Amino acid sequence: MGVIEQTLGENAPANYLDLIRRREWIPVEIEEKENGWILPVKKWCVKKSDEIYLVHESEREEFYDKKDNVGHRSMGLGSGWRAVEFSSSSAEEDDPHENTGINWSDEMLRLQDELERKENQIRYEMRRFDSESIALVRELREIEKSLIEIYNSNLQNTEEDFQHKKDKIIALKEAFPYLLANNDLVAEAADSSISYASQFTGRPEGGITNRKVTSNLRDAVFDRDNDSCVCCGLGEDLVIHHVIPHNQGGKNDLKNLAVLCEECHYYAHGGGQSTDEGEYTAARWDSVEYSDQEEFWSDWVNRDFEDRPAKSHTRTNSTLEGH
Repeated sequence: MGVIEQTLGENAPANYLDLIRRREWIPVEIEEKENGWILPVKKWCVKKSDEIYLVHESEREEFYDKKDNVGHRSMGLGSGWRAVEFSSSSAEEDDPHENTGINWSDEMLRLQDELERKENQIRYEMRRFDSESIALVRELREIEKSLIEIYNSNLQNTEEDFQHKKDKIIALKEAFPYLLANNDLVAEAADSSISYASQFTGRPEGGITNRKVTSNLRDAVFDRDNDSCVCCGLGEDLVIHHVIPHNQGGKNDLKNLAVLCEECHYYAHGGGQSTDEGEYTAARWDSVEYSDQEEFWSDWVNRDFEDRPAKSHTRTNSTLEGH
């Protein structure tokens, strides 16, 4: 029982776990239903395109092994499916960074546009006219209404005087750890915006902290770093970077904050690294690619990233891959 209490909060009522389980599962059911309609459309659209294959991620390596082509382009189509086009020329003949790495054929781009339009139409029609989809959405709303009632009841039963919304947000996240990753529910229960609720995060050692940097501290960081990126020196598109992320115990202090441009900020969180599949990783904002503050200030800021594509190029934007 101790593990469940740590996960759900010791004040959670008996049906709380069931409500959460159902809330997490309903979107999966809706997606499975939508995919049942969308997959035939994907196959039909891809079949119309010349020499383009529809391949699921689980069969990708086996599919490539059966082909003798020296290179290929691929494009994610959602739900683990990819459109793959084989090339008769060597992968080295194309510049993988051209146009920020996106160099698919016009045919594949048209395919992407067509699929996006059809998928959006299918989802729209299902949620308006499919009785099972409508029932699932209604059930989800009722579950969330019940959860909000639980959270409001918890706030009312405490002896605290909540003078500010932030006090409610902190109290809710401390009482119900599930809310640390569900700021939409927090916002509704505390009558705040989702963006404001998301500013309050949990520390590894316990407790809730505000991850937002105050204006005075922000000014101090920019003044120390001469209003420029500490990595590349750029003076435009600047952001405040947490050297150690909040979720890993990083604090809002000068040593743990640095000015980075948007590109270097993206790279600091692991964006643009090449993978074994010939693609590039997207940034993971809850982690960084160096080990600690010392490595960041003594080593990482002195790197250049000429071997990495621009921020707009993510792992879903594949280049011509050698095979």
